[in-house]
Amino acid sequence: MMDSPIHYYAFEMLYWCGLRIGELFALTPDDFNFDTGTVTIGKSYQRIKGEDVITCPKTKKSNRVIQMPQFLTDEIQDYIKQLYSVEHDSRLFPLGVKYTDGSMISIYCPAVEDEVAENMHQRSELDRLIYNDPVAYAELILNGAPETYLKSVTEYKPLDS
Repeated sequence: MMDSPIHYYAFEMLYWCGLRIGELFALTPDDFNFDTGTVTIGKSYQRIKGEDVITCPKTKKSNRVIQMPQFLTDEIQDYIKQLYSVEHDSRLFPLGVKYTDGSMISIYCPAVEDEVAENMHQRSELDRLIYNDPVAYAELILNGAPETYLKSVTEYKPLDS
């Protein structure tokens, strides 16, 4: 994937920041604060009737500021410097959802939930992590023991009949 920097950095943003594909495609240099290592999510890209359209997110909770890992902050800053004639409001990832070979560039979080969550409380905890601390979510799924974590932070008690 590193043969194609745009795809590599797009995947890194999706994975480490927990972005939706439309949020990724709408990112511009103005959305990044490299001093604080954050990216502000406040818009989404859609293709409507053959036109590129940038819209507001569907919900207020979709507007958020995400703390990026330092290595990703550095990578994105370098990536932007490599782009030819990029403006402050230029889309950084003018990609389609699929590569030419048909493979997709996204992270399917419901599949993670299906694999590790045993009940709705554990699913809710994973959702909480995705939206509030995507870096912790990524580290948990990659390097941690998500099943152990979920059992320790959620307690499921069925209602008495």
